Amino acid sequence: MLKALGAEVDETGVYGQGDRKQGAWELKAYAAERYADQAPVIVGIDADCTLCGPVDDILLQCERTGEFLGGKDGDGVVYDKSYEPYGFPVPARNDAYMSTSLYFCKTTQIAKEVLAEWADCCAKSVFGSNGIFHGHGDQGVLNAILYKRRADVSVRLLENDLWSQHWVYWQRPLEIRDGRLFNLTLQKHQRSLHGSGGEKPWDLSYRARLEKYPHVQVSYAWFLAFLERAWKMAGTDPAKTLEVQSQHLIRDLDLYRGTIEQLVLDGPLPVLPGQPLVKRAFRQGLSKKKRVDEQVQPAAHES
Repeated sequence: MLKALGAEVDETGVYGQGDRKQGAWELKAYAAERYADQAPVIVGIDADCTLCGPVDDILLQCERTGEFLGGKDGDGVVYDKSYEPYGFPVPARNDAYMSTSLYFCKTTQIAKEVLAEWADCCAKSVFGSNGIFHGHGDQGVLNAILYKRRADVSVRLLENDLWSQHWVYWQRPLEIRDGRLFNLTLQKHQRSLHGSGGEKPWDLSYRARLEKYPHVQVSYAWFLAFLERAWKMAGTDPAKTLEVQSQHLIRDLDLYRGTIEQLVLDGPLPVLPGQPLVKRAFRQGLSKKKRVDEQVQPAAHES
């Protein structure tokens, strides 16, 4: 279906350099390294992460500052003696621990070096190949490298509740306002959805848990709406593309039809009262279309 939508889909074999392990976490890093020479900005997004609207403001900030941007995950991490192979003094504390469920980086020369090291360290990681580099998955490895290179590259953390949703997906209530998902806790529009757990939106286990968390049903409806639009754009029969264990998604489209029809999937996010607009012009190469002086929302982030 992705190819039918115009996406370029790589076979895992293209990343088979030497004895590199072809695991899901490793492939995220390999792909970032591969495409760093082909795009001015890399946007990494997990399969269980869904955007809730345009991210032009973050792309602009990324392109302008050269920072790595991603959701905040937790309150930092302490590096003990097991992190010595990275080459920085330990013990140490990293307060800028960034989620890789959805991250943005401008492909500067330094960023390319970071991404190449990320791929190499994931290939030699403890989690993947009994290697020497510790970290919680690809995310832990990248953060250790960014910490080591902190004098050369900055990390900007975006609000976890709005972007990466670690530990809060099932807790934070959302509602529909102006056709978009609205975070009632932060009183801001939701920027992305990320389950960050064992239950994925296409799994029956997620569907069973949903019955106990009715406030999450609007998030599920958003996922279904995007999925339905992708099927229509690709001219794909969902019954022929879904695995048997995910066929319930077709039935749920009808069950959630009333909620789906309230959603607005396209266009800029509504501007909240008192919230300023940012005017910007994309630099050449960041966008194929000439969009000058277009109004977009400012980045929502934590320093």
